[in-house]
Amino acid sequence: MIIPRQQLDAFAQAAVSDFEKRMRVHLRRFFPERCAALGDDAVGSLIRDGIQVGRRHSILTERDVARYIDLAAFLEGGADIGREHSWARDILIADEEASTRLNRLNAAALRRDVGREGED
Repeated sequence: MIIPRQQLDAFAQAAVSDFEKRMRVHLRRFFPERCAALGDDAVGSLIRDGIQVGRRHSILTERDVARYIDLAAFLEGGADIGREHSWARDILIADEEASTRLNRLNAAALRRDVGREGED
């Protein structure tokens, strides 16, 4: 059986749309203040941009893309974490598996967040 390219593209778009919907629910649950501050349209942009930026860094599995978008929400910037944070850029371009780089990014972000707790 041969599946036409147009049908494959429709399947792919449906999968992306489903992922976006689930990520919106997830982000609202785990980052409610951030989502409220951004608004619904910007949350959607963060998700779509996170997918695209992740792709540029060979972050391709649904789980890893979700982790990348979570990190972007946690850092309270845009989806291009490497552009906004030089420490993240070095990790993103490292010659390692995506999941290893994401583990390192999360650890580095948490260390920086802990260092900010005493500030104000």
